Amino acid sequence: MSWKDDLLDASFRGARFEVVRTRDHGERALVEHEYPYRTGAEIEDMGRKARRISITAVFYGPHYAAGLAALLEALEKPGKGELIHPVFGSVTVCAGPYDVTHDAEQPDHAEVTLEFVEAEPDNPFLAAGGRRATAQDAGLRVEDATARGKESSGRSFARWLESTAKGYSLAERVCVLDTLHQGLDDYDATHGALRASVSYLDFPTAYLADLDAAQDMAAGPFRPVQGFGNWQRLSQTFQGRSLTGGRGRAYPVGTSAYAGAVLTGPASGLAEPSPVVPGDEAPRPGRPAPVADLSSAQGAATAHAAAHAEVAQTALLAGEAATLLEAETETPTLTPHEVEAVVGNVRDRLQDAMDASRAVLPPHESHPVVEALRDAALAVQQLGALVLAARPPLVRYAVPWPCNLHLLAHRLYGDHRRAAELARLNPALRNPNFIAQGQELLIHAQ
Repeated sequence: MSWKDDLLDASFRGARFEVVRTRDHGERALVEHEYPYRTGAEIEDMGRKARRISITAVFYGPHYAAGLAALLEALEKPGKGELIHPVFGSVTVCAGPYDVTHDAEQPDHAEVTLEFVEAEPDNPFLAAGGRRATAQDAGLRVEDATARGKESSGRSFARWLESTAKGYSLAERVCVLDTLHQGLDDYDATHGALRASVSYLDFPTAYLADLDAAQDMAAGPFRPVQGFGNWQRLSQTFQGRSLTGGRGRAYPVGTSAYAGAVLTGPASGLAEPSPVVPGDEAPRPGRPAPVADLSSAQGAATAHAAAHAEVAQTALLAGEAATLLEAETETPTLTPHEVEAVVGNVRDRLQDAMDASRAVLPPHESHPVVEALRDAALAVQQLGALVLAARPPLVRYAVPWPCNLHLLAHRLYGDHRRAAELARLNPALRNPNFIAQGQELLIHAQ
């Protein structure tokens, strides 16, 4: 995606103008420390200097004077103002020198050369960024939030191993270690990932590192996640963790499990009129409250290990889902139902991870974990909404005459190459070369 796809209307303090060219100058503040009889110098980087923005604006037409007067009035005002850069978006600046040029060969035309100086520290460049940049920002927030939740959960688990588990009897400590090793084997039964040869009770961080390695080993065959089928296989590999031992619930991976009413229609008079056409939605079973036995050494070890493993694997899958959805903003490959299925799956996992942390950890330790995972759930939802909003509405369309997908794409969009898009939206279509009259298909409205 290039800058011409996301070009903004330039303005300064609300006075709009058209732009011929821009030039943005940036510079680092470098201090040179030189010494007698020594070659070269030591350079101290003091940070970035204020950016300087040069813009050539034009006004033309019979009413050009009104637009020019509005801009000159904005330039005469003292202090900072908001500049909408056509490429980089909103920047807080102070107006510098400007020149207004009129040419006898161009009546009703004025060219204005503007100079602005950035007037706010740490102002982000490329603030507008377009849909792709917004998706990347949401993806980074998902990764940051899940990393914070995983780190808080790991610290709590390490404290439990050091403060409580080490105080158990010898038989109980052996039981705790067996539980930890069994948890690793659930992800990496063949020991493909190297494991530390130290006692996890003495070095809890070694267990946390080995758990990450085991989960990465389990996810390895499906990385990078490309396409909905790959995501389904990854999700099936990571079932929920039971606080009483073993694997927990299996998360639905079909589009009917989480998809909502994403269809609007109809797009054809042959279809029955309806304001909303709901997607195929299956009822979701109620989520039972997690139960943990913290009264015994084995029960406590199982619950604490499972709660942290749940948080860690949820962070892994949330990151993979964010990467998949970010790519969707540039090259769409998923249907709206599939996007909703990915988002719903991750949010379901995040909810289970929060419930497990609440059930096992004391409130002052579970709070930072839960708050971080809540932030991640919101970011995932926003990322999914961004992907869905980037596409035209999905409608049901009754084919008015026998045809094939290429002819239908040409009739609907004037572009036969969008036949592949129609095939992706209708995976149950048996023969794309023969579509019967009256057959209903899912199509994008535009």
